Amino acid sequence: MIVQLKSESLSKSDFSGEITGVIFFSLGSFQFPEQGWDDFAVTIMGWWLRALIDLKTGASEEEKLLYMDGAFSVMVEKRSTSICCLHFIKGDTQVLKTMDLYPLSDLADSFLSTAQQLYSACLDHQWISDDIDLLKERIEQLSGLYPDLGECQT
Repeated sequence: MIVQLKSESLSKSDFSGEITGVIFFSLGSFQFPEQGWDDFAVTIMGWWLRALIDLKTGASEEEKLLYMDGAFSVMVEKRSTSICCLHFIKGDTQVLKTMDLYPLSDLADSFLSTAQQLYSACLDHQWISDDIDLLKERIEQLSGLYPDLGECQT
């Protein structure tokens, strides 16, 4: 799996209601931004799902997956209807790693699996928010675009 989520790390701020937790990309020995990276998991997963939906539907050919904390992003460039290139970027321009010819369906599978894990953890904690509702909606949208990846667990 390319996106790692540590469900046991999730917590909800009493002040803002934001849900944070450990979420990062893992490609063999390469972790991005780093192993154990803590960020606003529900918010960024919602953004990332929206980006993948736009790539799959042809609304865009390139999407920047942002983190809320730190100056890190992943640029996803669609090379064909089924292949993309991933650039792992620190700051504005420093490319730390590039993965060319990565199957878009594999990225969607990882995102969906992680998003469903995240959504289930939120339900287990009985957390309610607009961001969680949006996460569920985007899981359903992306699942509809990739019916062969398994049934939506929301």
